[in-house]
Amino acid sequence: MSLFYMTVRNINKSTQSAVASASYRSGTALYSERDEETKSYGTRTVQPDSFILAPEHAPEWVNNREQLWNEVEKVEKNWNSRLAREVLVALPVELTNDQQKQLVTEYAKENFVDEGMVADISIHRDRNENPHAHIMLTVRPFNEDGTWGNKRKKVPKMVNGEVVLKENGNPEMVSIHLTNWNDKETLQNWRKNLAEKINEFYQELGFNERVSHESYEKQGLDIIPKQRLTREEYAVEEKAKKEAIENGTEYVAKTYYGKVNQEIEQVNQEIKAIKNQIEREQNKVVSLSDYREAREDSLLDKLNKVRKDIPLSSEDWKSIKIVANRVGGFIDYKSAKDNVVKLDNWNKNLNRQMLLLEAEKNTLLKAKDMYLKEPSKTLLYGFIPSQFKEQYQEKVDNYKEKKAKLDNSIEVFNELYERSKRVVDIQKEFAIEEFNYLYPNYSHIPNDSDEIIEQKGKYVQEFRESAIVNKNLPMFDSGMNKFDSKHIKLNSLIKNWKETNHSLVIAERTKNKYKKEYNENYKKYNGKDIYVSSVKYEGAKITLSNLEKEKEALQGKLLEEMITRYPNTKQELIESIPSKIQSQVLELHLNGEQSGILSKDLEKVKTNNLNQYKNKDVDKDKNKNDFVQNESSNVSNDIGSLLDSLIKATKENETEDEKHKKKKNKPRKLRDLDNEL
Repeated sequence: MSLFYMTVRNINKSTQSAVASASYRSGTALYSERDEETKSYGTRTVQPDSFILAPEHAPEWVNNREQLWNEVEKVEKNWNSRLAREVLVALPVELTNDQQKQLVTEYAKENFVDEGMVADISIHRDRNENPHAHIMLTVRPFNEDGTWGNKRKKVPKMVNGEVVLKENGNPEMVSIHLTNWNDKETLQNWRKNLAEKINEFYQELGFNERVSHESYEKQGLDIIPKQRLTREEYAVEEKAKKEAIENGTEYVAKTYYGKVNQEIEQVNQEIKAIKNQIEREQNKVVSLSDYREAREDSLLDKLNKVRKDIPLSSEDWKSIKIVANRVGGFIDYKSAKDNVVKLDNWNKNLNRQMLLLEAEKNTLLKAKDMYLKEPSKTLLYGFIPSQFKEQYQEKVDNYKEKKAKLDNSIEVFNELYERSKRVVDIQKEFAIEEFNYLYPNYSHIPNDSDEIIEQKGKYVQEFRESAIVNKNLPMFDSGMNKFDSKHIKLNSLIKNWKETNHSLVIAERTKNKYKKEYNENYKKYNGKDIYVSSVKYEGAKITLSNLEKEKEALQGKLLEEMITRYPNTKQELIESIPSKIQSQVLELHLNGEQSGILSKDLEKVKTNNLNQYKNKDVDKDKNKNDFVQNESSNVSNDIGSLLDSLIKATKENETEDEKHKKKKNKPRKLRDLDNEL
């Protein structure tokens, strides 16, 4: 029987971010206005297939993933509000990618979008055997005019058809949901409808497979379902299994539900053994399992010996123990790298706190300087001139207290970060040696980039999970271009360029937002609010200044890359090309679409830009006014004209260069004759 899997979970404001959740699931970088940082989780091996479905009366901006989830986080005011609902569904492996997408699209539209929800869908296919879809849903309905509606409303409490009154004679009110999205029956229908949709596709496509949303008992199967473990419980059990393998002992479950599942598995095996037909099928599985276990034991013993043979210091072991406690179990190169990524997020948070403290320090210094020159103007920073000294000292003391706490946090972070980086280095060494043991024919592949070592670690992890040594390694057999150091450097440069420009737009918007907030607070004149908004505005200016410096540095790197890749083009001509266009030219190199001739590559960039603007125009609402359409057309024409002039200049440079080469290559006598003529 095919697999049916569906689970529904909530994303809550108290512990989670809707923007971060959407970023992780869609594999795209999104800026979180609440956290004031770009959420990005790196590039996946297989990029998710992501798209948004929305009801007809929803506003146009819901189709912009970043704006959608930022607006959700704004409208949900309470600290513990539910931000979104996520429905995770397994997709049939028998279906093609297009069929899977069609299935999940139809299911989401019929069950969620038609009921008024926005569905942000990301299909993950990182593993061939486990295609699945994450469906993030809005939990607040939209009004017919496209504004946010209410989740709940208060109505008189009814008992036996009569209104319940309070002592004062007023009706007792209760809060009720305005949709049925939270009802148990609705969830049951979602499960039932998913099973029916999958079976509908199976039937239409001629598959004999069928799934059921019902429990084993309701299906009439003598199988006891296992308890689903939490992520933490699963990590503990996986660690126990690996330790059992390493020590050559029998695996014994550690957690309560792990032990329950172990007992259930034993009972299910006994039940299956009773059934004759199932027994025959089970014997096949057991034989295959015995073979794999024997093979796995032998290879794993030798693989684990590779680790044991690498000498480690007591400090190394201490670092490994600390990181193992953080990741909750066995450490490999991937988990060690993931741990550093999490620490990088912590570091971003610390940097943000440092920036706010720097902004507060600047604000206090400006206020003090103003007090010495013109005391009445300290009102601009939220101080009462006659109480300035007392208020100033109170804020300075508060600043010092926050700085002391932050310094302590930074000290703790630095030690943990250094140990975590050391563990990554150790795991690099392990991954290389383990890979070379499993795949000696590929041991010649250099270890000159983290990307290569990470891929080697993935192949080792695949063996640990499947006990199969692959004959071929596609990522290495298909060519090493993506692992080339120049390719990696260029990829990083383009990525940083895009993210920095995106962050600059957000930073400018944030600065204007805090400026407006400051002006509003000053009109009402609340000293505390004025001071806070002054600090936030100062922080936004520092952020913007830092990003502009970062952009300037990246512009220099783009120029260096262009000069290196087009050595026959005059440097002053390359310098005249705007950085944005330079980045688009270099992106052609990244994707292997370059010709190596600058004029032709600029023509390719021009075509890409025109197609991009054409697609935007097609997607525009037909009811947009002429001014908006003309403005878009003007932008397209401006870029086209700029590229035309650049193409013309580069062609002239290339023609001149070609003439020079021909003249240089002429025979000596012919050149002399030319000179005489």
